Amino acid sequence: VPVRGPDHMSKGKYFTIYGEQGDRALIRVRVRDGHITVSGNVARAGTRTWESVDGKGWKAFFVYGSWLDGCEKMEEDTLNVYKTEMIMSDRGFEEFQVLMDEDPSRAYYPEQDSFASGQVFVRGPDHEANGKAFRIEGLPGQRFEIALDTKVQDRRRVVTWKPLLEDNFAALPYSNSSPVK
Repeated sequence: VPVRGPDHMSKGKYFTIYGEQGDRALIRVRVRDGHITVSGNVARAGTRTWESVDGKGWKAFFVYGSWLDGCEKMEEDTLNVYKTEMIMSDRGFEEFQVLMDEDPSRAYYPEQDSFASGQVFVRGPDHEANGKAFRIEGLPGQRFEIALDTKVQDRRRVVTWKPLLEDNFAALPYSNSSPVK
């Protein structure tokens, strides 16, 4: 996770280094041309370093889904719009959240469960998801595109999903949005 802040999103976030009681720790903070480096050194444990990310990559978004082992990075499609694809499993539904920097305390999630794409207000990014997740339903093997738009005004359109076309036809059932061509 990159160095961030200071800002309102630092609640519960700490730099952690390990050592034995009585060990000396050397902490260094360096700021040069807007780039931040924090390092902590304990002789027995070595040095651990964290750095800020400069330029366009200062933030990254990931899908944390029931079909994944961990997170999958979303790619920036257009300015402030990030996308990824998923393939529906044999069970015909999957659930997911969108995380900033793979951090569950910075999750985008639905205000209520079990609504179609674009029909529920999206909350976050914050730490109050409490297990709430978006739900995609479809046919096994069906491909879906998941999108995050961080600047859209309508909070129902922040996180959306839609089926991708197969042979120029959308497989049914699908969400209320139009398929991607």
